[in-house]
Amino acid sequence: MPELTAATVSLLAASAFAAGAFGAMFGLGAGILLSFAVTAAFGVTAVIPVVTTAMMLANAGRIWVYRGEVNRRSLVIALIGGAPAAMLGALVHARLEPAAAAAIIGGVLIACIPAGRYARARNLSLGPWGLATAAIGLGFIGSLGIGAGMLAVPVLLAAGITGPALIATDAALAVGTSLVRVASFGALGLLPPELLGASVLIGLATIPGAWVGARLARRLGTKKQALAVEAFAAFAGSVFLWQAWHLA
Repeated sequence: MPELTAATVSLLAASAFAAGAFGAMFGLGAGILLSFAVTAAFGVTAVIPVVTTAMMLANAGRIWVYRGEVNRRSLVIALIGGAPAAMLGALVHARLEPAAAAAIIGGVLIACIPAGRYARARNLSLGPWGLATAAIGLGFIGSLGIGAGMLAVPVLLAAGITGPALIATDAALAVGTSLVRVASFGALGLLPPELLGASVLIGLATIPGAWVGARLARRLGTKKQALAVEAFAAFAGSVFLWQAWHLA
Protein backbone atom coordinates (compact mmCIF):
# COMPACT_ATOMS: atom_id res chain seq x y z
CA MET A 1 0.00 0.00 0.00
CA PRO A 2 1.34 3.49 -0.84
CA GLU A 3 2.52 5.54 2.11
CA LEU A 4 -0.21 7.69 3.65
CA THR A 5 1.10 11.25 3.74
CA ALA A 6 -0.64 14.17 5.45
CA ALA A 7 -1.84 15.41 2.06
CA THR A 8 -3.30 11.99 1.20
CA VAL A 9 -5.07 11.70 4.56
CA SER A 10 -6.51 15.21 4.12
CA LEU A 11 -7.75 14.35 0.61
CA LEU A 12 -9.38 11.13 1.83
CA ALA A 13 -11.02 12.83 4.83
CA ALA A 14 -12.40 15.68 2.71
CA SER A 15 -13.63 13.25 0.04
CA ALA A 16 -15.28 11.02 2.64
CA PHE A 17 -17.05 14.03 4.17
CA ALA A 18 -18.24 15.14 0.71
CA ALA A 19 -19.32 11.59 -0.14
CA GLY A 20 -21.35 11.35 3.06
CA ALA A 21 -23.06 14.65 2.29
CA PHE A 22 -23.71 13.65 -1.33
CA GLY A 23 -25.21 10.31 -0.33
CA ALA A 24 -27.48 11.92 2.26
CA MET A 25 -28.66 14.57 -0.21
CA PHE A 26 -29.33 12.30 -3.18
CA GLY A 27 -29.91 8.92 -1.54
CA LEU A 28 -27.22 7.29 -3.69
CA GLY A 29 -23.81 8.06 -5.11
CA ALA A 30 -21.60 8.27 -2.03
CA GLY A 31 -19.48 5.33 -3.15
CA ILE A 32 -19.18 6.77 -6.65
CA LEU A 33 -17.78 10.05 -5.35
CA LEU A 34 -15.47 8.30 -2.91
CA SER A 35 -14.01 6.13 -5.67
CA PHE A 36 -12.09 9.05 -7.19
CA ALA A 37 -10.11 9.76 -4.02
CA VAL A 38 -9.49 6.07 -3.39
CA THR A 39 -8.17 5.63 -6.94
CA ALA A 40 -5.82 8.59 -6.50
CA ALA A 41 -4.56 7.32 -3.12
CA PHE A 42 -4.37 3.54 -3.60
CA GLY A 43 -4.88 2.71 -7.29
CA VAL A 44 -7.85 1.35 -9.20
CA THR A 45 -7.53 -2.24 -7.89
CA ALA A 46 -8.16 -1.00 -4.34
CA VAL A 47 -11.36 0.89 -5.21
CA ILE A 48 -13.87 -1.92 -4.65
CA PRO A 49 -12.34 -3.33 -1.42
CA VAL A 50 -11.85 0.12 0.16
CA VAL A 51 -15.18 1.64 -0.92
CA THR A 52 -17.03 -1.53 0.10
CA THR A 53 -15.56 -1.35 3.61
CA ALA A 54 -16.14 2.39 3.99
CA MET A 55 -19.74 2.28 2.74
CA MET A 56 -20.49 -0.71 4.97
CA LEU A 57 -19.89 1.56 7.96
CA ALA A 58 -21.95 4.36 6.41
CA ASN A 59 -24.88 1.99 5.82
CA ALA A 60 -24.58 0.63 9.35
CA GLY A 61 -25.44 4.11 10.57
CA ARG A 62 -28.60 4.10 8.45
CA ILE A 63 -29.61 0.77 9.97
CA TRP A 64 -29.28 2.22 13.46
CA VAL A 65 -31.47 5.19 12.56
CA TYR A 66 -34.16 2.97 10.99
CA ARG A 67 -33.51 -0.13 13.12
CA GLY A 68 -37.20 -0.85 13.69
CA GLU A 69 -38.12 -0.65 10.01
CA VAL A 70 -36.07 -3.45 8.42
CA ASN A 71 -38.20 -5.94 6.46
CA ARG A 72 -36.52 -9.01 7.91
CA ARG A 73 -38.22 -11.58 5.68
CA SER A 74 -37.23 -9.82 2.46
CA LEU A 75 -33.74 -9.18 3.83
CA VAL A 76 -33.16 -12.88 4.54
CA ILE A 77 -34.44 -13.85 1.07
CA ALA A 78 -32.18 -11.29 -0.61
CA LEU A 79 -29.13 -12.33 1.42
CA ILE A 80 -29.66 -15.99 0.54
CA GLY A 81 -29.20 -15.06 -3.10
CA GLY A 82 -26.88 -12.08 -2.76
CA ALA A 83 -24.28 -13.25 -0.23
CA PRO A 84 -22.89 -16.26 -2.18
CA ALA A 85 -22.93 -14.18 -5.37
CA ALA A 86 -20.98 -11.42 -3.62
CA MET A 87 -18.32 -13.96 -2.63
CA LEU A 88 -18.11 -15.27 -6.19
CA GLY A 89 -17.80 -11.72 -7.51
CA ALA A 90 -14.95 -11.04 -5.08
CA LEU A 91 -13.09 -14.10 -6.40
CA VAL A 92 -13.48 -12.82 -9.96
CA HIS A 93 -12.42 -9.31 -8.95
CA ALA A 94 -9.21 -10.64 -7.39
CA ARG A 95 -8.12 -11.94 -10.79
CA LEU A 96 -8.67 -8.71 -12.69
CA GLU A 97 -5.86 -6.59 -14.08
CA PRO A 98 -6.06 -2.83 -13.31
CA ALA A 99 -7.27 -1.98 -16.84
CA ALA A 100 -10.01 -4.62 -16.68
CA ALA A 101 -11.05 -3.48 -13.19
CA ALA A 102 -11.35 0.13 -14.35
CA ALA A 103 -13.31 -0.92 -17.44
CA ILE A 104 -15.78 -2.98 -15.40
CA ILE A 105 -16.28 -0.22 -12.82
CA GLY A 106 -16.94 2.31 -15.59
CA GLY A 107 -19.19 -0.06 -17.50
CA VAL A 108 -21.27 -0.93 -14.44
CA LEU A 109 -21.73 2.75 -13.55
CA ILE A 110 -23.01 3.65 -17.01
CA ALA A 111 -25.09 0.49 -17.51
CA CYS A 112 -26.88 0.98 -14.18
CA ILE A 113 -28.45 4.24 -15.44
CA PRO A 114 -30.71 2.75 -18.17
CA ALA A 115 -31.18 -0.46 -16.17
CA GLY A 116 -32.44 1.49 -13.17
CA ARG A 117 -34.75 3.61 -15.33
CA TYR A 118 -36.16 0.50 -17.00
CA ALA A 119 -36.86 -1.18 -13.67
CA ARG A 120 -38.61 1.92 -12.30
CA ALA A 121 -40.65 2.53 -15.46
CA ARG A 122 -41.93 -1.04 -15.69
CA ASN A 123 -43.26 -1.07 -12.12
CA LEU A 124 -42.08 -4.64 -11.81
CA SER A 125 -43.45 -6.92 -9.11
CA LEU A 126 -41.19 -9.50 -7.51
CA GLY A 127 -42.15 -12.41 -5.32
CA PRO A 128 -39.70 -14.28 -3.03
CA TRP A 129 -38.08 -16.21 -5.88
CA GLY A 130 -37.81 -13.10 -8.05
CA LEU A 131 -36.22 -11.15 -5.20
CA ALA A 132 -33.68 -13.91 -4.52
CA THR A 133 -32.81 -14.11 -8.23
CA ALA A 134 -32.40 -10.35 -8.57
CA ALA A 135 -30.23 -10.33 -5.42
CA ILE A 136 -27.86 -12.80 -7.08
CA GLY A 137 -27.19 -10.27 -9.82
CA LEU A 138 -26.85 -7.40 -7.35
CA GLY A 139 -24.45 -9.36 -5.16
CA PHE A 140 -22.19 -10.34 -8.04
CA ILE A 141 -22.18 -6.94 -9.76
CA GLY A 142 -21.54 -5.17 -6.45
CA SER A 143 -18.25 -7.06 -6.06
CA LEU A 144 -17.05 -6.02 -9.51
CA GLY A 145 -18.14 -2.41 -9.78
CA ILE A 146 -19.57 0.61 -8.02
CA GLY A 147 -23.14 1.66 -8.71
CA ALA A 148 -25.11 -1.51 -8.08
CA GLY A 149 -26.94 0.39 -5.35
CA MET A 150 -28.74 2.26 -8.12
CA LEU A 151 -30.41 -1.05 -8.97
CA ALA A 152 -31.08 -2.22 -5.41
CA VAL A 153 -33.75 0.42 -4.76
CA PRO A 154 -35.99 -0.49 -7.74
CA VAL A 155 -35.56 -4.19 -6.90
CA LEU A 156 -36.75 -3.65 -3.32
CA LEU A 157 -39.59 -1.44 -4.52
CA ALA A 158 -40.67 -4.26 -6.86
CA ALA A 159 -40.70 -6.56 -3.83
CA GLY A 160 -43.26 -4.25 -2.19
CA ILE A 161 -40.94 -2.46 0.23
CA THR A 162 -41.52 1.28 0.52
CA GLY A 163 -41.00 4.25 2.85
CA PRO A 164 -38.65 3.95 5.83
CA ALA A 165 -38.61 0.16 5.39
CA LEU A 166 -37.05 0.67 1.95
CA ILE A 167 -34.20 2.78 3.39
CA ALA A 168 -33.63 0.37 6.27
CA THR A 169 -33.79 -2.84 4.22
CA ASP A 170 -31.58 -1.40 1.48
CA ALA A 171 -28.96 -0.46 4.09
CA ALA A 172 -29.20 -3.85 5.81
CA LEU A 173 -28.80 -5.69 2.50
CA ALA A 174 -25.79 -3.52 1.64
CA VAL A 175 -24.16 -4.24 5.01
CA GLY A 176 -24.86 -7.98 4.78
CA THR A 177 -23.35 -8.41 1.32
CA SER A 178 -20.52 -6.02 2.18
CA LEU A 179 -19.52 -8.16 5.15
CA VAL A 180 -19.17 -11.12 2.79
CA ARG A 181 -17.13 -9.04 0.35
CA VAL A 182 -14.84 -7.61 3.02
CA ALA A 183 -14.16 -11.09 4.42
CA SER A 184 -13.52 -12.40 0.91
CA PHE A 185 -11.25 -9.51 -0.05
CA GLY A 186 -9.32 -9.97 3.20
CA ALA A 187 -8.86 -13.69 2.59
CA LEU A 188 -7.67 -12.97 -0.95
CA GLY A 189 -5.07 -10.47 0.25
CA LEU A 190 -6.81 -7.41 -1.21
CA LEU A 191 -7.40 -5.82 2.22
CA PRO A 192 -4.15 -5.92 4.23
CA PRO A 193 -4.36 -4.47 7.77
CA GLU A 194 -3.09 -1.03 6.72
CA LEU A 195 -5.63 -0.73 3.91
CA LEU A 196 -8.42 -2.04 6.12
CA GLY A 197 -7.58 0.56 8.78
CA ALA A 198 -7.64 3.34 6.18
CA SER A 199 -10.99 2.05 4.89
CA VAL A 200 -12.51 2.17 8.37
CA LEU A 201 -11.31 5.74 8.91
CA ILE A 202 -12.77 6.76 5.55
CA GLY A 203 -16.11 5.20 6.48
CA LEU A 204 -16.20 7.02 9.82
CA ALA A 205 -15.42 10.33 8.08
CA THR A 206 -18.60 10.02 5.99
CA ILE A 207 -20.80 10.27 9.11
CA PRO A 208 -20.52 14.05 9.77
CA GLY A 209 -20.93 14.67 6.04
CA ALA A 210 -24.17 12.70 6.07
CA TRP A 211 -25.49 14.92 8.85
CA VAL A 212 -24.81 18.04 6.76
CA GLY A 213 -26.25 16.46 3.61
CA ALA A 214 -29.45 15.45 5.38
CA ARG A 215 -30.13 19.10 6.20
CA LEU A 216 -29.54 20.21 2.61
CA ALA A 217 -31.64 17.39 1.14
CA ARG A 218 -34.89 19.10 2.12
CA ARG A 219 -34.31 21.73 -0.57
CA LEU A 220 -34.21 19.19 -3.42
CA GLY A 221 -37.03 17.37 -5.16
CA THR A 222 -36.97 13.65 -5.87
CA LYS A 223 -36.64 14.13 -9.64
CA LYS A 224 -33.67 16.47 -9.24
CA GLN A 225 -32.03 13.99 -6.89
CA ALA A 226 -32.35 11.11 -9.39
CA LEU A 227 -31.06 13.18 -12.31
CA ALA A 228 -28.07 14.42 -10.30
CA VAL A 229 -27.05 10.88 -9.36
CA GLU A 230 -27.43 9.66 -12.96
CA ALA A 231 -25.38 12.56 -14.32
CA PHE A 232 -22.63 11.95 -11.80
CA ALA A 233 -22.64 8.20 -12.50
CA ALA A 234 -22.28 8.87 -16.24
CA PHE A 235 -19.37 11.23 -15.60
CA ALA A 236 -17.63 8.83 -13.19
CA GLY A 237 -18.17 5.88 -15.53
CA SER A 238 -16.61 7.80 -18.41
CA VAL A 239 -13.58 8.66 -16.28
CA PHE A 240 -13.01 5.01 -15.35
CA LEU A 241 -13.41 3.89 -18.97
CA TRP A 242 -10.85 6.49 -20.02
CA GLN A 243 -8.54 5.20 -17.31
CA ALA A 244 -9.02 1.64 -18.54
CA TRP A 245 -8.00 2.70 -22.04
CA HIS A 246 -4.98 4.54 -20.62
CA LEU A 247 -3.88 1.50 -18.55
CA ALA A 248 -4.39 -1.03 -21.36
